[in-house]
Amino acid sequence: MKSRGSSIRRLLFLAGDIGRLACVSSSAMAGRVLFVTIGLIYFTVDVRIPAVQVGAVLTLAGALSIVVGLPVARLSDLFGSRRVLVLAMLGQSLGTAAYVVARNLIAYAAITIVVTVCGRAAHAAKGAIMGAVLVGEERTANRSRIRSWSNAAAVLAAGAGAWVLHVNEHWAYLAAIGCTASIFLFAAFVSALLPRTGRPERPADASRFGVLRDRPFLALTVIDALFTLQMGLLEILPLWVAEHTGAPRWMGGVLFGLNTVMVVFLQTRASRGVTDLSSAGIANRRAGALLFGSCVLFGLAGQYVAFAAVLLVCAAFVFVWGEMLHAAAGWELSFGLAPEGEHAQYQAMFGTGTTVGLTAAPLVSTALVLGIGTAGWVIVGAVFLCAGAATPWVVRWALRQRPGHVSPVAVG
Repeated sequence: MKSRGSSIRRLLFLAGDIGRLACVSSSAMAGRVLFVTIGLIYFTVDVRIPAVQVGAVLTLAGALSIVVGLPVARLSDLFGSRRVLVLAMLGQSLGTAAYVVARNLIAYAAITIVVTVCGRAAHAAKGAIMGAVLVGEERTANRSRIRSWSNAAAVLAAGAGAWVLHVNEHWAYLAAIGCTASIFLFAAFVSALLPRTGRPERPADASRFGVLRDRPFLALTVIDALFTLQMGLLEILPLWVAEHTGAPRWMGGVLFGLNTVMVVFLQTRASRGVTDLSSAGIANRRAGALLFGSCVLFGLAGQYVAFAAVLLVCAAFVFVWGEMLHAAAGWELSFGLAPEGEHAQYQAMFGTGTTVGLTAAPLVSTALVLGIGTAGWVIVGAVFLCAGAATPWVVRWALRQRPGHVSPVAVG
């Protein structure tokens, strides 16, 4: 009976609005991963744009995405989140398709900026729709399922991108770009099937950008940005394994694969205890402690060569569990503290913190971990530990600023 009930829940998940959200998120993730996998090589080797110039454009686009977060969220308020999401996905599809005719730096930069802005608009609009659809006791669990599906899509997209890089032919790169554009087009089609959220009803004294005055939420956004530094650690991990430990070089790829597989299959289980704002704060504190422990183990792998492989595997398990706890806590906090009708701007602000963290992550990780070594790992881990420890206090601060506010998800 239990197995039959689980199967029914999975079918309902796929058939309803939540399933459509999962489809949109998975498609968007697959499109991004596929293009990121092949994009840099295509434009530097095939189109012959200097790598420095490509990097400068990506940096400019990343900085621009930080600035446009709240303005594009305003579009969702004015025109409806579903409409903005559909148009943003169409913009990403058409922009990606236009890459096939981008043969110089100016064209590449213009298209990249358009695709980036559309991506930020899609993120804000999708956040507003999630705020309307993901409600009740299963909110965090359903968001976990969406993340699992998105990670599975990312694995498939990365595999496809690796095959394109192996072929290394002009036609293969063009096919990958066309496939990416088609994926975004499919996401736009499914987005049109999502429920219409309409223009949110606000109190008369509500501000267009009230999130900028919500200091507790801004503090949580900073905390999330600090946690996002973990992504930089994953990027430099293969290099740390190859050059600073006695483990085989291929272990870097194994650890990355282990991380992805665990997220696909265990994210929902890791999120079960996160049922309200209070438990989300505690989960973030635990995530900080786990990430600190994993950083210490990663650092020790560079000191104890004979045990490097064992230390790295143990560190990877601890790291991914902390990562999954943080993800679950972030969903509950970002949605649970957003006032009704304000999800677009609140998700845009929270996403801005994530973007800042992702932008800084490679530089911080390279400077501390690869530059200092084991001590650098400990420093980064201490950042996670402090950020996690501060979260429950900031949550209590946020609730004090919201008289009568309770988490939309009741304590189980």
